[in-house]
Amino acid sequence: MDNKKVLMISIFAVILLVVIIIIMSYQMLTANLSGSGEGKINTGTVSLKCNEKTFNIKDATPISDAKGIASDNNVASCELVSTMEGEMIVGYDIALTEVDEETPNDNLSANDIKIDVYKSIDNGELIYLAGTSSTKGVFINDLLNNKGKYDKSILGYNIDSVTISGNHKVNYYIKAWVTNDKKVIKTTNEKEVCSNSKYKTEEECKANGEVWGNKKTTSTPDGTFSFKLKIGATQVLNNVN
Repeated sequence: MDNKKVLMISIFAVILLVVIIIIMSYQMLTANLSGSGEGKINTGTVSLKCNEKTFNIKDATPISDAKGIASDNNVASCELVSTMEGEMIVGYDIALTEVDEETPNDNLSANDIKIDVYKSIDNGELIYLAGTSSTKGVFINDLLNNKGKYDKSILGYNIDSVTISGNHKVNYYIKAWVTNDKKVIKTTNEKEVCSNSKYKTEEECKANGEVWGNKKTTSTPDGTFSFKLKIGATQVLNNVN
């Protein structure tokens, strides 16, 4: 395994994907990052625009929380914009969806992946979500039973439940990495081998300037892990006459 491998975010969309949730009187509409919903509107909108269609982790070297949080090449970002009239209040949930559905039987699972999730409202201070912090990530599998508060169809992996009114911009950020907290790194010990596997005998090994002796090899699991985002919103109060 090449230790120089880093997390990569695969961008599957050429154009930024826009998911629009239309808020109508006491009606629930949901959309995935992979689709869109729209319709006529009289009271307001909640829209979610994401720079990545799918967050994809492939053949990544396990790293610590500190390195995962500090990294700049493993982050997905979304911008939620609310446009509300009068005193209308909307409640919405944001959750991970299609978690590891593309490659469920390979070597990477929700038990191997950690995330750090945070948001800022109107470019304000960072607010950490789902039990994460500036120094600590959480296993995706630990979010399995996090249900939506406003969207009852969200039965797990919810990362934020909040109400919003007026005109605001909320930026969401998600970092993900293969964690070294668990024993995903495999170690193999070999006795009496050449530093170059091409040579099979001690004599041949040393004759070619290689080292003969015991060898310790570490490897990391090959595999792919992916997830998307889902938003569900509903009007919870409207005092506009």
